[in-house]
Amino acid sequence: MRVSLPRWNWTFAPIAAMVMAGVLLAISVGIAIFAERSYVRQELEETGAQAGILAASVAPALAFQDDETARDYVNAMAANPTIEAAGVYDNLGNPVAVYTRSENEPPPASLSLDGSDFRDGKVVVSRRAEYGGTQLGFVYLRVSAEPPARRVARYAGIGLLVVMGALVVAVLAGAHAALGRANKQLRARAEELSATNKSLHVEIAEREKAEDALRQSQKMEAIGQLTGGVAHDFNNLLAALMSGLRILENQQDPEQRKSITDMMNQTLERGARLTRQLLAFARRQSLNPEVIDPAQQIESMRELLQRSLREDIRIETDFPPDLWPVEVDPGQFELVILNLAVNARDAMPDGGVLTISAGNVDEADKPFVCIAVSDTGRGMSPELIARAFEPFFTTKEVGKGTGLGLPQVYGFAA
Repeated sequence: MRVSLPRWNWTFAPIAAMVMAGVLLAISVGIAIFAERSYVRQELEETGAQAGILAASVAPALAFQDDETARDYVNAMAANPTIEAAGVYDNLGNPVAVYTRSENEPPPASLSLDGSDFRDGKVVVSRRAEYGGTQLGFVYLRVSAEPPARRVARYAGIGLLVVMGALVVAVLAGAHAALGRANKQLRARAEELSATNKSLHVEIAEREKAEDALRQSQKMEAIGQLTGGVAHDFNNLLAALMSGLRILENQQDPEQRKSITDMMNQTLERGARLTRQLLAFARRQSLNPEVIDPAQQIESMRELLQRSLREDIRIETDFPPDLWPVEVDPGQFELVILNLAVNARDAMPDGGVLTISAGNVDEADKPFVCIAVSDTGRGMSPELIARAFEPFFTTKEVGKGTGLGLPQVYGFAA
């Protein structure tokens, strides 16, 4: 039995071959384009992952400004032969640690943005370095991609594709192994950094304890100074009162008794003034603010001020007629003026002029009255000016001053 088969028309064979070749070529080109895009995307993702690992690793180093550790992490990137350059930058974009395989293509001098790019056969990735949600800086990676000629040859045939695939797998395996070693080193460095951090916390705690002990010692020293000065002042007051009482018992002359009584009243007033000074400094004395005329209040103190000063010191005042009234505690206000006057007296051992002036200061947010007390004394050195308002600081002899006058003035004005 004979079977007749249809005859193949070989006329169309070249056309069919060309069409098939064209289709195969188009498919090959499409596969090549798809593979190329996949390759670029994969390179960007892998490099981005490496940049993310580097950013997470150097974040503690940036947080503690440990530049040496940051350099170790960056130098570890040299284990990956595809990495051409790497860098770590602070939050201002300044380089902290950089690595480059070629001196002709260093990392950028500054960096302030994160992103990914593939240009000129190279993958460039920058990422933010964050720790606990806080941005600390940036990292930069530049990875060399496969040359275009090699990528074209990779699609020349199935065999070459397999060979190139094997080479890519080998390269990736080597890169993965190198990255594994680098990650191991980074973990070791991270553990060292954690141990250093714990040690630092211990040192900080010990330092805080030492500072607390120092503050306590300073408090005790200040209390000792205050106790010594106040005790001496009150002893002098009590001695004057006891002496006055003994004289008063044996004195029959009315004028002499009145003079002694006046002296004792003045002594009691000095004691009361010292008590008010202590209470004002400790902020334990209740304040009774009133609206007063500062010029009139100061003029009413002229006799008291003159008694507190010496005869060789002249008091002058300078107040404008339109001086504003102020709301203050009158007693504390007078104590401030008296403290300043006494300090001026001690600064003028050879006599001089004490000037008290005032003026309106019209500021938009808070107008106020400025009161100035000046003298013609010898002044103070910069060192004394720096410590003038320190509590218990005095240049007077032991027992002649508590160091509370100017601090009370400062507390009143503040």
